[in-house]
Amino acid sequence: MSSPGRPSVVVSGASGKTGRAVADALDAAGWDTRRLSRADGDLSDPTTLLDAGDGADALYHLAPNLSPDEELMGAHALAAARRHGLRLVFHSVLAPSIEAMPHHWRKARVEAMLRAAPDVAWTILQPAPYLQNLLPFLAEADEHGRFRLPYDPAQPLAMVDLGDVGAAAAAVLADRHVHATWELCGEAGVTHLEVAERIGASVERVAPDDWPDAPDDLVRMFRFYDESGLVGSTAALTGVLGRRPRSLVDFLADHRP
Repeated sequence: MSSPGRPSVVVSGASGKTGRAVADALDAAGWDTRRLSRADGDLSDPTTLLDAGDGADALYHLAPNLSPDEELMGAHALAAARRHGLRLVFHSVLAPSIEAMPHHWRKARVEAMLRAAPDVAWTILQPAPYLQNLLPFLAEADEHGRFRLPYDPAQPLAMVDLGDVGAAAAAVLADRHVHATWELCGEAGVTHLEVAERIGASVERVAPDDWPDAPDDLVRMFRFYDESGLVGSTAALTGVLGRRPRSLVDFLADHRP
């Protein structure tokens, strides 16, 4: 049950970097946060979220990255929300309807389930790629004076700070935003050429299919980025947060000497 005076929220996928950021933000916002990790249960098992949601007020549903069972897990999250009357926030992705990126498309199918469930108080968040994904490139640049990239560095890429994703989760749960869908972009579209210039490094393009040990879903994503980039708008996140989102400049100021 919830702590006295504190609403309770279950955060699935809470052991990863995204889940930790969201759970930390919800803790700070005054929620009694239940962190559900793989050690606590398999999200593809229908009983996991049903059991976790018992006595809770809300569910922030985040499936494991690139999971082929995304749709099944989404159906279980929806069933748990219905059973327990939970406020449901689904962690989707920017531009989920692009079939060329299968892990995006699977999230679009979960979104379709939610849109067909007007009886459930859901909200969809669609975050851009994280600024934190730049950290390995920054480390490589520090060591070698350049970093490699599996797509065209001149293509624009929307990005968002993970801290802002967590803040947005807390904001939509506080103000409800029921049946709303929000893009979460802190940058509408920056290029890795700009990143390289700002850190005083060069960037080497590697063919998407030659990126080592990349699963097929990632290779397909790299191909799409290589041809089209991925852009979005900062308007929704600015409105949800009530402030300017953190930018690439802000991020680099925190992570560069």
